[in-house]
Amino acid sequence: MPTVAHVKWPSMNLDYGWMFKLSSYPDLMTYWMDVRQNRFREGFANYLHSCEFISLTGPGMGLQFNGHLSHSDASFLHAACLAETAKDSPRSVVEIASEVGDRLLQGMIKLLFDKGSIYVNKNGGYFSLVPGMEEIALETVKEFVLPGQKIEIKQWPNGKHFYAYVGGTSVVRDGQNKWSTKEAARIHAERWAKENNLSVE
Repeated sequence: MPTVAHVKWPSMNLDYGWMFKLSSYPDLMTYWMDVRQNRFREGFANYLHSCEFISLTGPGMGLQFNGHLSHSDASFLHAACLAETAKDSPRSVVEIASEVGDRLLQGMIKLLFDKGSIYVNKNGGYFSLVPGMEEIALETVKEFVLPGQKIEIKQWPNGKHFYAYVGGTSVVRDGQNKWSTKEAARIHAERWAKENNLSVE
């Protein structure tokens, strides 16, 4: 079961709140498969439907335009794609995204092996503790959901179903992860959180 830690840095007057504490390679890979990989996919989709991507590639890709970047991983991808345009033989956005994802995972693995533990926030940012930082609380939770996370209801562009997420984790109840109405998705997310003893807003 996942471990969460409340991390502070008193001398710097910083409170990082609750973070996932990953202390082994299996912990990291479970987090990556259950949470981070899905978040990265969302960022990739956000990038492909952004005006930043269209301004870089030109119209005509057949993608639905959804406005500006609204996901931190999408901003990450855009910076990598901009850098790629300076090369003589730029790679595709899929190749770039694959490399960015691989580098992210390899960075997490290296820091984990170097320091023994890493702490990951709700957006996927991570670090190891430095002198002066403290764990002020430590808990084990049933799912990769940080205390106090919000329920999010999402629908794919032109999709018919609604999906529920809590802290980036997909809600699955009775083998089902999609519902026909937004309200049904929210009700199932609330029940799922209660069943797993998770604190949600």
